[in-house]
Amino acid sequence: MLIIEKLLLIQKEIEPIRKEQENKFQNYKFRGIDDVYNKLSPIFEKHGVLTFPKILKTEIRDYTQTKGNETKTGFRVYYTVEYAFMAEDGSNVALSIAGEGMDTQDKGTAKAMSNAHKTALLQMFMIPTEKDSDQEDPKSNIEELKSQAREKLKSMDLPEAKKKAIVATVKAGGVNEEFLKRIIDGQI
Repeated sequence: MLIIEKLLLIQKEIEPIRKEQENKFQNYKFRGIDDVYNKLSPIFEKHGVLTFPKILKTEIRDYTQTKGNETKTGFRVYYTVEYAFMAEDGSNVALSIAGEGMDTQDKGTAKAMSNAHKTALLQMFMIPTEKDSDQEDPKSNIEELKSQAREKLKSMDLPEAKKKAIVATVKAGGVNEEFLKRIIDGQI
């Protein structure tokens, strides 16, 4: 099977990869390289696809970082990397991508390579952070949530009148997904 056919099969199997890592210093969430590898490695192995990096361009710059009374000097590494995606028959496709890494010790190059590979995989396969709502029938999801909410209400210690009012509202369909999730989580 040609590489392009294998890549299409791989893309069909890839699930969203959520941004669950957190950079507390700069206050943002991200998908780490391990998140991407953990999700994709078994799929690549199943379809017999490997990636091979080839560094096309390297640039290394010194930088100084001051935090309070402490000053650190490090290196900022910039790579342009070509990743070849190869099948068992030798067919391959390649894409070039930039990667950047910085470190005060010896990890700038590894960080730049990880950044480039992660970006190549995320972009090549257009990996979302969550499922597209069009991929599932939203009505079936709401029905499942309604069922879970009804079961949760049975076990909740609420006045009977309040339970009946909530059950009637759920049955009438006057609720949205967020409301149902709050019931299931015991927040009502």
